[in-house]
Amino acid sequence: MTPHELWTALPREARERVDALVVRRRRLTATEEVLKAGVVPRPALHDCFRLVTVRTEILADRLVPPPPRDADALAGKAAARALADRPGAPPRGPGDDGPVPVDARAE
Repeated sequence: MTPHELWTALPREARERVDALVVRRRRLTATEEVLKAGVVPRPALHDCFRLVTVRTEILADRLVPPPPRDADALAGKAAARALADRPGAPPRGPGDDGPVPVDARAE
């Protein structure tokens, strides 16, 4: 199946989700979305990946910039994470109560 045939076979909602994932550089998740879209007959994995590659080329001017990979940016990110992980820092997510107290491990 060509990328064009597969794209036209996808429901409009699936196309919107695929494009949103492609723009956020989530290519594998976008490929999975194409597979799960319910196209009959089910497309082959390589056809889904080719479609995502074509959509990436088409939407290239809208892709979010990749995160910085230079040493200074990575060091700053590591320092921020170290500050967030220190004792007394607020939990990072819902239901995250921090490390298990030493007493609770013995039970």
